[in-house]
Amino acid sequence: KADGSRPLYAIVEVTGYDGKEGETTCKDRPTRGDLWKVTGKTKGKEEAFLDFSSKGGPADLVGKWDGSGIVFPDGNKWTKLSYAPKNRRPEDMSTLSEGPL
Repeated sequence: KADGSRPLYAIVEVTGYDGKEGETTCKDRPTRGDLWKVTGKTKGKEEAFLDFSSKGGPADLVGKWDGSGIVFPDGNKWTKLSYAPKNRRPEDMSTLSEGPL
């Protein structure tokens, strides 16, 4: 906040890529234009509320940390990788934080 205080819950920003139609895992390399971004807030150490309205989804989707990834109510799970696979980053950008998408 501008007054130097912290918000009660941490802000979350997720940049992602859906992959090719019909694939269950994103294996190919996206372009910057393929990326999407959602924001949200954490509530405690194991729960986050994400706003997927920009992708046509709910504005307050709950994701829960299960120790190895984030699990959503429909059973979808985003698994945390222990490394950053450079070949999966878009070629047309050096980092995911270089300006707006």
